Amino acid sequence: MPKDFTIPLTLEEAVNKLPAEIFNKGIYSGELKDKYSIKTEEEKECIILLYNKSLGNESVTINVTLDNFCGYTRVHCATSGITEGIFSNPGEKLERIVVKALGGDLTQFTNDSNENLLIDISEKLENSAVEIKEKAEGFINTFSSKLDKKKKDKDFKKRGL
Repeated sequence: MPKDFTIPLTLEEAVNKLPAEIFNKGIYSGELKDKYSIKTEEEKECIILLYNKSLGNESVTINVTLDNFCGYTRVHCATSGITEGIFSNPGEKLERIVVKALGGDLTQFTNDSNENLLIDISEKLENSAVEIKEKAEGFINTFSSKLDKKKKDKDFKKRGL
C-alpha cells in the first residue's frame, strides 16, 4: 500500500541515505534504476527515484518521490512486483524500510494534507460569502432605488403633481 509521510531531512540527505538502507537490508540485491529531478524557479524541488530489489527470481520495484514544495520534505513511496510472499508482503516490507530509514512520520503528512484541504475549503467559503454579500447588497440597492421611486411617485400623485 503506498505510503505518504514527512521527514526531518533535506532532499539531499534523504537521497543519499536511501541506497544504503534499501540495498544493505536483507540478503537480496538492489539497484537504482532511474533518478529524475525537477526544480522550480523558487528553488523548490521534486526528486523521483526508481529502485529495483531482487528477491531470488522475483523482484520488487519501489518508486520514491520526494519534494520540498511545502517548506518541509514530503515523501511518497509505492511498490509493484511481488505483492504477496509466503510469510509477508515484500513490497510492504520495502516501504516500511524506506519510512524507517528516513525517519518518516506517517501521521504528519495526512494531518498537513487535511489542514491544507480545510484551508482551501475555508478560503472558497469565504470567497463565496463575499460574492453572496456583494450580490445581496446589489439587490438591496436596486430594490431600495425602486422603492424610493415608487414612494416619490405616490407622493407626487397625492400632491396632484
